Amino acid sequence: MPLPPGCTQPMAVQTARWMARPTTFLRECHDRFGDDFSVNMAIFGKAVFVSDPENIKAVFTASPEALGPGTGNAMLMPLLGRHSLILLDRQPHRRERRLLTPPFHGERMRAYAQVIHESTQTTCAAWPLGQAMNLTPELQNISLDVILSAVFGVADLGRRAAARRPVVALLEGLNPLTLYVPFLQQSFGPWAKTMAERRAVHALVDEEIHDRRERGLDGRSDILSLMMAARYEDGAEMSDEALRDEMMTMLIAGHETSTTSLSWAVWELMDNPDAAERLSAELDALGGDAGPEALERLPYLDAVCRETLRLHPVLPLVSRITRAELPLRGFTVPANVGVFPCIWLAHRREEVFPEPERFRPERFLERTYSPFEWLPFGGGARRCIGMAFALYEMKLVLGALFRRFHFKKADDKTPQTRRKHITIAPSGGVRAVLAARGGPHV
Repeated sequence: MPLPPGCTQPMAVQTARWMARPTTFLRECHDRFGDDFSVNMAIFGKAVFVSDPENIKAVFTASPEALGPGTGNAMLMPLLGRHSLILLDRQPHRRERRLLTPPFHGERMRAYAQVIHESTQTTCAAWPLGQAMNLTPELQNISLDVILSAVFGVADLGRRAAARRPVVALLEGLNPLTLYVPFLQQSFGPWAKTMAERRAVHALVDEEIHDRRERGLDGRSDILSLMMAARYEDGAEMSDEALRDEMMTMLIAGHETSTTSLSWAVWELMDNPDAAERLSAELDALGGDAGPEALERLPYLDAVCRETLRLHPVLPLVSRITRAELPLRGFTVPANVGVFPCIWLAHRREEVFPEPERFRPERFLERTYSPFEWLPFGGGARRCIGMAFALYEMKLVLGALFRRFHFKKADDKTPQTRRKHITIAPSGGVRAVLAARGGPHV
């Protein structure tokens, strides 16, 4: 059967629309063509976007022999490195994923609760009360601090502050168009500046790896040290280059996604005072002695985080490419065609999420959604390895902030969803006026 219909505009026009306002492009295509549609972009080539849960399931459950990581993944190689888990395929991907999974789950993950707590309290202690402020850069400081401490094991505050600068410079100076268009990756201009900033971050990562090679790993529990201590099934250890590429992935992808999700969560709670009041009541009921483990178990806090990720997934879609024909409901995708499960559209299906544009955390208390209906971290064998850690951090940071402050919108402007670096985020950040709650601080 032929591919589903799609936009017939020239490739350059479709690409420009996608780059400028991705969510608007997706909404317009969905309104015109339905759940599944074709696109033909200069950056993706011929591709099919799917949001029907049955077709998303078919993509996420297909074997690695039928589907591989798509062009959207490959574009990140100059930034992350060829050993990044995002880029690996088939056996190398399975091998690396088995090695990297344990530090992000169970008790090992929960060991970082104190790091998250201290980073949150240290940062927000300096926030001014009673005056407008942009929360997004401050939330970025928390997210980056957590990664530098929990993932890299940088304990010294001065060294952590120094390490933060090259990472922020790399991200803030990154033009996503240069990632999508290889022709722009020249040895001069913006791309040359990005590569210089990347080398500065590489030097930071290499220094941490070298330090552990010299001093040993005894007494260290950060994720980098756990990765260096881990062994593949044949007894081999990760190379320094592989370690660096995985660290770059966690550093760049991890902290920007957390910053964006926390920003949207605060905005939605300010815009929905009934939800904020219910969350505050749940937090107040904990009492003053409750620790991070109690925050993690709060059902409404968990629902707030999940609803935020439903309305505002940090990535609008995930990328795959067919190696053989892939039968989907209503059509068959030929080999060598991109397939993009569309997170943003899947999260707005009326029959799955009634009143889909409404922020309503209660929906996650009323039912459980399948991994083909709620998929902010992707799915299948390539689902984000940091999903549990990201949710854990989000709950602890958000819970701590709403125990400490009342948040009020600084103005009537609603943040617009725009592309920022490798994610979609609130344009201009989220502005708020804070007041002390006077309750217990976690």
